[in-house]
Amino acid sequence: AGNDEYEDFCRVKLMLDHVHRHPEELKLVDGVEFETFREAHEHCREIHTHPDNYFGDVVMPVPEEVFNDAPEEAETEDLDILGNRDIDLLYSWEPHVGRYPDLEPMAAEYWKVMRSDHGAAEVDDGTEVAGTPSSLNTEQRIIFDMFEAHFKAHVGGNNPEPILLHVDGRGGTGKSYIIRLLSARLDHLARAAGRPSPVVRAAPTGVAANNISGSTIHSLLRLPISKKGELNTLNATEIGNLQAKLADFLYFIIDEKSMIGLRMLAAISSRMGEVWPRSRGMPFGGRSVLLIGDFFQLPPVAERALYSSAGRLTATELNGRNAYLAFARTVELKQVVRQQGDAQAGFRDALEGLRHNNPTAA
Repeated sequence: AGNDEYEDFCRVKLMLDHVHRHPEELKLVDGVEFETFREAHEHCREIHTHPDNYFGDVVMPVPEEVFNDAPEEAETEDLDILGNRDIDLLYSWEPHVGRYPDLEPMAAEYWKVMRSDHGAAEVDDGTEVAGTPSSLNTEQRIIFDMFEAHFKAHVGGNNPEPILLHVDGRGGTGKSYIIRLLSARLDHLARAAGRPSPVVRAAPTGVAANNISGSTIHSLLRLPISKKGELNTLNATEIGNLQAKLADFLYFIIDEKSMIGLRMLAAISSRMGEVWPRSRGMPFGGRSVLLIGDFFQLPPVAERALYSSAGRLTATELNGRNAYLAFARTVELKQVVRQQGDAQAGFRDALEGLRHNNPTAA
């Protein structure tokens, strides 16, 4: 409560000393934007001198209240799972995307030095899985062999056409497994050829991205958060940083495609065209894309689904639809591998009934 009162106190002090049309404008002090009124007011006190407004002196929060509001100190064992705790996965990181773009090249260089110092070609990103190509079923193996052959052709200098592949599969058909096994295989081939990893994984949400050891689409491509906003324009420095970050990637695996709408797909393709301007006339900047998921699962929020054709489409949605139609090949994963055996037959049937909005009776 003390912190809330102090925040309100700082807001009132700023209102008395600064011309404004809306209270949120008070968080902008001399061109510097702050997240709280407290931070804005403290900055104002450091650089400004205002006449006495007789509102009183600043009263700092009671130390006990600040202490009580503080989070508990993390225990040592929590450090090993930092970034994968529930609090990390459930937190919305989107507002922090791109806040410090100048640090991205520094971070990339730091990890290169760390890998070199420890004699490691690549940092383990979670793509190592217990499995071999022989463990894949027929449909999974088609996907695996397609991308493996494509990368070998690329390494051989044959410059193959990019792959734009749809993969459909209901729950339990091994979508995450093929993503991990394929990623590990491409990483292995790249290391053998003395190349960096050619594959990057992304998903619409943080939880989905974590499940495949990837990034959110918004974070990876610096996309706008607002569903109604147009694609944000990046300046030359931001584009340069993004190009350096993504330069080595040939394959983009995008999971949970049911949650991606036409506008988002248009933004993905357009941004990738900015990153690889020589291939800007091609969908997704001329990179190979594996779009995987299940359209029976969660739909996009406040957007038209990728398969939608009803009603008039905006220009952006038309661009998204054209990008969607560029996926000329589809592989459907049909074999359920998660709930196998006769003992799981009832559970499989129940899930299938729910999938088609036809639940079975008990």
